[in-house]
Amino acid sequence: MSHTRNRALAFALALAAAGCSGKPAEKPVFKVRGRVTYETKPMAKALVSFYAADQKDRDTPAHATADEDGRYVLHTYRADDGAPQGEYLVTIYWPAPRPKAAPKGEYVDPVDADQLNTIDRLKNKYSSVGVTKLRARVEPRDNEIDFNLP
Repeated sequence: MSHTRNRALAFALALAAAGCSGKPAEKPVFKVRGRVTYETKPMAKALVSFYAADQKDRDTPAHATADEDGRYVLHTYRADDGAPQGEYLVTIYWPAPRPKAAPKGEYVDPVDADQLNTIDRLKNKYSSVGVTKLRARVEPRDNEIDFNLP
């Protein structure tokens, strides 16, 4: 009898461990790439994020950093894997260039330097889900989604 009880306990523990990983199940993803521009110029180093339009499904957003030509490739679970099919709110944060290093011997407060690095060239118009007006739809195929901001 105790042998059967041990098997049942082991089975129950295995089920509990499988269901309590804390990670949402991975959904199928589709390639998403594109280009971000501002007044027709590439937005180098812009941070692009796709958040599910359905608030209940925002556990795993997709992100990318644009290259020097403004091109990005989204990743959700692994590098350049894409995003699940669906409707998205899109945020874009475009950091201002870092200030040049201070001349030798001059003290720069690291806290102030960090604050300078966080200035958004787009004045936070698209930097959060609560304010962005940008939308995108990921289809079950390779997707090319460009954002040409005025």
